[in-house]
Amino acid sequence: MISIAKIKNSGAALAYYSERDDYYREGGGAPAAYYGKCAESLGLKGAMESRRDAQRFADILSGKATGKEARHTPGWDVTFSAPKSVSVAALVNGDQRLITAHDFAVKAALEHIEKTGIVTRQRGAGGGYEWRHGDGMTAATFRHSTSREQDPQLHTHSIIANATRDPRTGELRAIDSRELYRAQREAGAIYTSELAAAARQLGYEIDWRINEEGHPQLELADVPGGVRDHFSSRSQQVEGALAARGLDRESASPDAKQAAALSTRATKGEIDHAVLAARWRDDARTLGYDPDRAAPAPAWPDPEARRVAASAAVKQASEHLGERDARFSARSLEHESRLFAQGRADGSEIRAAIADLTARGELEERAVQVRAAGGRREIGVGFTTHAGIEDRTE
Repeated sequence: MISIAKIKNSGAALAYYSERDDYYREGGGAPAAYYGKCAESLGLKGAMESRRDAQRFADILSGKATGKEARHTPGWDVTFSAPKSVSVAALVNGDQRLITAHDFAVKAALEHIEKTGIVTRQRGAGGGYEWRHGDGMTAATFRHSTSREQDPQLHTHSIIANATRDPRTGELRAIDSRELYRAQREAGAIYTSELAAAARQLGYEIDWRINEEGHPQLELADVPGGVRDHFSSRSQQVEGALAARGLDRESASPDAKQAAALSTRATKGEIDHAVLAARWRDDARTLGYDPDRAAPAPAWPDPEARRVAASAAVKQASEHLGERDARFSARSLEHESRLFAQGRADGSEIRAAIADLTARGELEERAVQVRAAGGRREIGVGFTTHAGIEDRTE
């Protein structure tokens, strides 16, 4: 799952994100790291290992580094939350491989956001506005392992600072967030599909569905629903707040969901992770779920089977898109293909399948109108199928 929230107080936000799971650093790990091409250009690369590092990022969030502190939006918190069953298997059963899979899926989603969602707006020569894709993002990621109710909840806060480089001048500029929010749906699908693909390769059976909003959701079949529910106090609180207003997760608007989340948010407390881990394991045993059960053996993928799955997903996606429009964008095709693949193929395999089907003539490249930065329409790369060609010639 993915959510985006505007950051209002850079100092308080960074203190919360960076200090909450500080125990990871003591153990030699690094749950906090910089991300993005623009971050690298500012000398922010790799793990965030000290409070001095954190202060450098805080200066960028506040606008101090760019001299634009007044009326400055610090940035956005893009949060990727693992499904509850993944959190249980990773944090209660201790399958560290799933934490690695989560990190990889987050990175894949951030790559998409950096490519499509980082846009800056500037005054043009004629007095009007010009929108340009920024030269990279300035971000820091913070991986956490608990919810505010101290349930196991693997999630990563990706803090995207309101700063990118103008590709023409190299100067730091603010971000126009409209494209960032537009990229949310696709980034969420990328996170979920890459996590599903990794979990399948690790040997887990996946339950996959598309909710009423068109977003993919997955759970590990190995973790019973009763166990997932027991460790989902936060979700139950939000659902209760929505129910009090006659809503549920499917019918509530994004604003209503955010209001419900804020109204039920508990104050962050001190966390003794050893005590928490022991409690989680005891709770699991009480529910009849063995926290010491062995993790599944890796299901080494058959390359041919994955190629076939990717090809089938692209064909299904192109047929689905072709029902609405004879031509469709490459971006839409890749997004829909991920939904049909259900983690049986990853993004690179889907892109390879699109190229293969195009080379074989089952897809044909066509120029299509696509939405560009700032909402403009421009000509981009798209596709059509044989059915689409036949419809236009009849």
